[in-house]
Amino acid sequence: MNARRLALVLIAALFLLTVLIGWRVALLPLLFLNAFVLLHLGLASLRRVLFTLAARQTPCETPAPPADFVLPRLTALVHCRDEAAALPATLAAWAAVDYPRDRLELVFIDDSSADETPGLLEAFARDKPWVKVVRRAAPAAGKGAALNDGLANAAPAELVAVFDADARPAPDCPRLLAERLADPTVAGVAGRMSPLEHDHPAAVYAAVEAAVHQRLTLTGAARLGATVAFLGSAYAVRRSLLDPDGFAPGERLEDIELSLRLLAEGYQLAWEPRAVCRHLAPADTAAFRRQRESWARGYHRLARRYYAPLVLAAPSPLLAFDRLLFCASYLDRFSLLAAIALAALARWVLPILWMPWWFVASAAALPLLQIPLAVRADGWPATRRRRVAPALALVFWDFAAEWRALAADLAGKPLPWRRADRAPEPRGES
Repeated sequence: MNARRLALVLIAALFLLTVLIGWRVALLPLLFLNAFVLLHLGLASLRRVLFTLAARQTPCETPAPPADFVLPRLTALVHCRDEAAALPATLAAWAAVDYPRDRLELVFIDDSSADETPGLLEAFARDKPWVKVVRRAAPAAGKGAALNDGLANAAPAELVAVFDADARPAPDCPRLLAERLADPTVAGVAGRMSPLEHDHPAAVYAAVEAAVHQRLTLTGAARLGATVAFLGSAYAVRRSLLDPDGFAPGERLEDIELSLRLLAEGYQLAWEPRAVCRHLAPADTAAFRRQRESWARGYHRLARRYYAPLVLAAPSPLLAFDRLLFCASYLDRFSLLAAIALAALARWVLPILWMPWWFVASAAALPLLQIPLAVRADGWPATRRRRVAPALALVFWDFAAEWRALAADLAGKPLPWRRADRAPEPRGES
């Protein structure tokens, strides 16, 4: 039964019970919602505190590869569709990577571009035997399908890395990803994605969000042995683990799908914050809202599919709870707004409910308290930190995107793949 049909059945059942028993039955869903919000926000807040405390401890040293370690053959896949504006800086970054050229194959997948992308790629690949361009003539079917085409046309390799067309890896980024996979217990590794600095509030908000998630949440999760997932770009995985399914075509978040699939199969993913990759931020508030809504819808769909296999594959009850909270990550916005509404109802209308204001205020304050810690850890100068407060107004766009995503899921609307609208190149970056 899909989400829309289930919602209609529940509404019809509630209406029928109200007619047969009386209006008091309408309190049952509110009581259930009250209990769910208390449990979800309470556990999510505790998880946030634990991860922040763990991230603030003395940094753990990344295990060094063995003395006889030789960098494996690496295939780097870069999906491109109408990326002429972003490619010059991206190509310059790839030309500067320090991975040995005889161990690296860089595969650009031109996904039926209609701008100057094909010419830029062909010019870059000329006289570079380690660079290959795969041209897709079929209608664009999304990033997952394009990555599978690139993989099918690549030479044999031990590792596969994925980068977006606007992602500019630091010279040592691919090498650090490969070195982290020298550990045979690690199936895949996520590098750090750092948005390029831009004055627009949407870009500042995205950078704050990235700093909190990566400097605190991911770092804390990795140190505590909790759930780690790929970030959409700058990640690497063992080639053997992509057979036979490859990347999920049609999924909006093929990186999260691959992460959850590997975790559900019992594999371990690692976090390598030293492997840094810069990328462009959303172009404006409208692009930001569309991106967040698309991410939320893709995440909801994958969480519904994988939460049971993830819990069953967890090696401990604590990790099972962490994976449940990971699957419910995008619901924290819904739970916070619901908590505010329930607290108001409990205070002035329905005292049978219990949602204390101190609990709501604590849950709302925790993310705000994380921001100065995260931006300081990210090395933001004072001039950039001053832009944070005005940009936080976009939290309302963020919340609205989550609600729109929930409504679209309940309505059963399709989720087509769409290229992100990005901010222009910052001065001095192109």
